[in-house]
Amino acid sequence: VSHTSGMGLIALSRVGKIGVDLEQKRPFPDSLDLVRRFFAPNEFDRFTQIPKEHWDSAFLRAWTRKEAILKGVGQGIASLADCEVGFDEGPEVPLYRLKEDHNPQQSWRIHSWEPTPEYIAAIAVEIAAHSKQG
Repeated sequence: VSHTSGMGLIALSRVGKIGVDLEQKRPFPDSLDLVRRFFAPNEFDRFTQIPKEHWDSAFLRAWTRKEAILKGVGQGIASLADCEVGFDEGPEVPLYRLKEDHNPQQSWRIHSWEPTPEYIAAIAVEIAAHSKQG
């Protein structure tokens, strides 16, 4: 479950763990500092390669993706640096690392979208549980 500023999102799964996040788009004048302080060092390096005029949207995309995967694995945002996601636009999201797993793409899928032009959302679904169940 996720909600923000008058909109909510609920996701259910019968086959494995799942997590979602929803955020209202807004400016983040301190996005570089937030990425430096709370994201993984590799993410900071990738973030600084993004043109500054795209930092707000890139930060928010990564934030929702990280919250979704952390909710899926049962961790809170104190663990933001434990997972590394992509900043790029688009629905298919790279998951570079999850805790000590450097190949988490075999276990999880993250999908990112805009439910309305004012919001961004992400969902993380455990796919390894589905393949084990047949």
